[in-house]
Amino acid sequence: MVSAFQRFTNGITASICTRGVIFRPWTEWSIDKLSEAQESAYIRSQWCAFVFGGFLMRFILLSLFLAAQVAHADIPGFFHPLVVSPPFSFSERLIDLTPAFEKAKQLNKPLLIYLGAKDCSWCKTYTEFLEKHEEQMKAAFAKLVVVDIRTWLRGPKLIFEIYNKRYNIVQFKALVGDANKGLFYPTWWLLTPDGTQVHQLPQSTLNFTSVSNHIRLLEVP
Repeated sequence: MVSAFQRFTNGITASICTRGVIFRPWTEWSIDKLSEAQESAYIRSQWCAFVFGGFLMRFILLSLFLAAQVAHADIPGFFHPLVVSPPFSFSERLIDLTPAFEKAKQLNKPLLIYLGAKDCSWCKTYTEFLEKHEEQMKAAFAKLVVVDIRTWLRGPKLIFEIYNKRYNIVQFKALVGDANKGLFYPTWWLLTPDGTQVHQLPQSTLNFTSVSNHIRLLEVP
């Protein structure tokens, strides 16, 4: 049985290799009935399909392999983050934080909201730091509801939704009491279950790639 991937590459190959060559349906002709020009075109198309099709399949497989090797930019799974990924939209990136706040209230724990980007180099550095220092950081993270917002550096406006109320980034920062200017990736917010800021967290990733500093910043009075 031909896989969906093979059908996809075969379709692309056929559209390129038979460009300008018109054949009748398979049941209506055989190669014995082709004119000399048609036979030549047919042979060329088959050779093209053999060479180009193999190259195309190898190129796609290599691309997929390399993409899988790209460093992650997220909170590692052993910290049990609540992952929030905005659904696809041309107009906005909707970040629904309602489940996170509900979980924080149920567990009576503060929230650590982390806004990262898959194409952000500093976010990848932070992920590498967490993976390297899992054991030292585990206790600090266990006291929090960790929210991992996964998005991209560029895209439509960010919209935060909390209990059916929507806020743009400026409104959200004002709501939680964030006094930092602008928006940088990555960004951290440490909030109480009712949405107020525990204390202002710095913007620089350097503050979060030291075990002692990071643990100190996550402390809740």
